[in-house]
Amino acid sequence: MTDSKQAGIAKDILKTIDALEDLPSFPNAILKLNEKIADQGAGIGDFAAIIESDIALTAHILKLVNSPFYISLGGEVTSVRQALVRIGISEVQNVCMAFGAVNMFSKTSERVPLKSFWQHSLSCALLSKEIVAKLGFSSSDMELAFTAGLFHDVGIFLLDIHFSDLFQEVVKDAAKTHRSTLVVEDEKLGLNHAYIAARVFKRWNLSERLINIVENHHTPDRCPAGDKILCQAVHIADFIVASQGAFENSVHLMPDSSSEGAWHDLGLDVSDTPDLLRLAQLELERAEQFLGISQS
Repeated sequence: MTDSKQAGIAKDILKTIDALEDLPSFPNAILKLNEKIADQGAGIGDFAAIIESDIALTAHILKLVNSPFYISLGGEVTSVRQALVRIGISEVQNVCMAFGAVNMFSKTSERVPLKSFWQHSLSCALLSKEIVAKLGFSSSDMELAFTAGLFHDVGIFLLDIHFSDLFQEVVKDAAKTHRSTLVVEDEKLGLNHAYIAARVFKRWNLSERLINIVENHHTPDRCPAGDKILCQAVHIADFIVASQGAFENSVHLMPDSSSEGAWHDLGLDVSDTPDLLRLAQLELERAEQFLGISQS
């Protein structure tokens, strides 16, 4: 493909993305909850009131907290306030984010199987947060790593939904040539799903830090210095979870390699891989519980 044709395709994709009027949006209750959590003076009552303003979100949280995954922590939970006390605001926030994400992007596709997509994304989010926690980062950075891990591949959905024919060509070429979809996206489209997600996040007025991490999650060494470590955590989590999941095979997204610099900067090496794989498997089981509840 000539550079001019590639540039033309990239320009058309961005023009379409920038003009879309039917982009999904986050449930208002979740946006308000995130804002309230950032308020140091807020308490459990404030959080509960916001969540309870959304009936579907309330039902989802109560169903999950009373599932086998959490019920061992105590008896039946009958209110959001009890749920907040039982599993903590951080875990409830994660549940809310996952609920919002899955419901925002719920359109089915032959090329992007929903269950394995969210299984991968949630696992990556949970493992990213675990890696950042082990490094001693603040709770806000841990939540940022979770959110970035959750949304890192949203650009794939956007490509498939709004540029179906082009994305089908990409997937077929990747399968035929045994290359990563990411490589073929750059080659055929002049951009990739990470850049498209970042572009949409700017329209949503999401934080610059989140945008930086998602845009560079395949190329963490290019991420601005202030967000580089978190980006590297998401990059490594993505790579490890990809080696365990089925989603990557369905769209040929398995990266060819991971950044050596990311492993080094995170203080990790090959000897840590077995422990990280075990942790990834645990997070995969946890993600399946999240999904099993949200889709039942």
